[in-house]
Amino acid sequence: MAKKLPGTPTQTIPLKGQKPKPVTYIPKEWTNQVFQPTNYEMPKAVITPNNILTTGVGAESYEAGMEHLFSFVNRRDYGGYSYALLMKEDDGSFTSYERTGQPCWGSLRTYGEKSTRPNDPKPGDLLTPDRTFPATGKVEALGVSFIGHISDVGGNKHSFNRFLSEFIFNKEESPWSSILKDVELVIKDDLFVGCVFKDCHIDPTVLAQFLRAFASLYLSPAMLSWCKLMDEHPEINAKVAFLEAHKGMYTFSAISKRVHLESFFNSKPFDLSNGGTLHDREDYNRPDRDYVFGGKNNVGTPITSMSLVQLQEAYDNIMRQGDANINVA
Repeated sequence: MAKKLPGTPTQTIPLKGQKPKPVTYIPKEWTNQVFQPTNYEMPKAVITPNNILTTGVGAESYEAGMEHLFSFVNRRDYGGYSYALLMKEDDGSFTSYERTGQPCWGSLRTYGEKSTRPNDPKPGDLLTPDRTFPATGKVEALGVSFIGHISDVGGNKHSFNRFLSEFIFNKEESPWSSILKDVELVIKDDLFVGCVFKDCHIDPTVLAQFLRAFASLYLSPAMLSWCKLMDEHPEINAKVAFLEAHKGMYTFSAISKRVHLESFFNSKPFDLSNGGTLHDREDYNRPDRDYVFGGKNNVGTPITSMSLVQLQEAYDNIMRQGDANINVA
């Protein structure tokens, strides 16, 4: 992923027939280095809307499939949880799928006999073909749209962009950095509207928890609280501010009430996917999805009982000890 100094112009990924619009969306006073989209070369694609939601549509090349993903996250014609997949078939060809207006992230895996976790329950609202995981192919790339809930950001564009670039998608700070191997944020009208995971050799359970948590983060006061804490307490770590901002906000189970602080502060979530990856069609662990940083069977520390100072002291102690003794298997 491109990494540039804050305040430097970049370009949006344009829709077909439109020219890229130069924008500067990161305030120059920010001191962190943050991620910005690269200028993506978009070759002509052979992708049509027909069957894109069900059987998939063939892409003439990897580049054409990637063009579709970047175009997908720029559109504004759907709501809910929406994403697109680029699958590489056994014969080397590529197929694109769209999943728009989903009720949850449950369609990012297979269920039943063909699943790697056949005993996991299937959500009752995923019964139609457009709410199922592709039957064939391996996941080459994943485009996720934020647009379904972007209206909830309201007048908080600056805080939203800052929260994503300085924390959620910042590989040096994010607790979910293990799945951010190669991700590009996409911006439109000075607002992050989506992202593309270009390397899907990642833990599917951590991804599922990340997406579920992320959706709840900008729908709650936690995002604004995090920004305020970072401004008022520049001495604290970003992860500490996140835990402090999230106390009591568990409506969407963004994180468990108990957190294994060693794994969280070291950005090393528990492996609940048996070492499998999304790329290789490993199905995420739905029953334990929200416990990638502890919580199940009372594993972890009840963060609601800790003050901001105590959280920072715990962080400092853990950083001094290092992560050699963390067991996330």
